[in-house]
Amino acid sequence: MKNSLDDSLLADNIKKNDEKAFHILFDRYYKKLVDYAFTFTGNLQEAEDIVQQTFITLWTTRKKIDSKKSIKSYLYRITHNSYIDTYRKQKHKESFFDEIKERALRDRINDDDEIIELRIL
Repeated sequence: MKNSLDDSLLADNIKKNDEKAFHILFDRYYKKLVDYAFTFTGNLQEAEDIVQQTFITLWTTRKKIDSKKSIKSYLYRITHNSYIDTYRKQKHKESFFDEIKERALRDRINDDDEIIELRIL
């Protein structure tokens, strides 16, 4: 329970722009959050990027921290949401590139058809 009390104090201090408290919280949860994100991604680099985004989000929204609630739970929720956002962006990007490839292939086929027609004439 001591950690929860410490977490609550850290959350209060982070809310007051205390960078040292932020670094302590970062050191306490970074590895655990990377392990958690890795269970979704299966990729260490992606998991680290997601957790980096988690802590950026925590710092940029620090005024909204509810220190009466578990900062640990909040970090895990941010991490999960960051993963979902990353996954959606990745799927959108893949879809975009698939569409470009399909257009290029269609254009190539149309170009080849025109060349064949010219040769026939």
